[in-house]
Amino acid sequence: MVARAQYVPILPGKLEAWRKFWAEWQTPEGKKIHDEARRRAGITKEVISLQQTDALGNPIGDWAVVYIDMKYDREKMKQEMYNVPSPFRDKFLAMIKEVHGLDAAPPNPFSEPIFDWSE
Repeated sequence: MVARAQYVPILPGKLEAWRKFWAEWQTPEGKKIHDEARRRAGITKEVISLQQTDALGNPIGDWAVVYIDMKYDREKMKQEMYNVPSPFRDKFLAMIKEVHGLDAAPPNPFSEPIFDWSE
C-alpha cells in the first residue's frame, strides 16, 4: 500500500465550483460512479480537504489537499485514472482545468514522505 499527499492551488473565485464538484460525488449516483473509477485506479482511500490560508494570517489563497492510499505506484494509478474513459474522469479533468488552471492532473509529484507512523 502506498500513501501520498498533495497540495493543489484553487484559482481565485473558483472555490464554490470546487465545492460543487466534490459535493456531486457524495450523492448516491455520484458515489457509485466515483467509487468505480477509484477502485479501477487502485485507490483504496481518498481524502479531499480544503486549506484556506487566509485564516492563517498568510493570504496566499485556497488549496485542495489530496490524500490517497493506493495499491500500486503513482504511474500505474495515473494510467488507470486518466487514460480510461469514464463519466468521473471526464468531469474530473474539466474541473482540474476550470478550478486549478491545469490541462490535466497536477503534474507535480506527490509530497515526499518524511515520517510515517501508524499503530
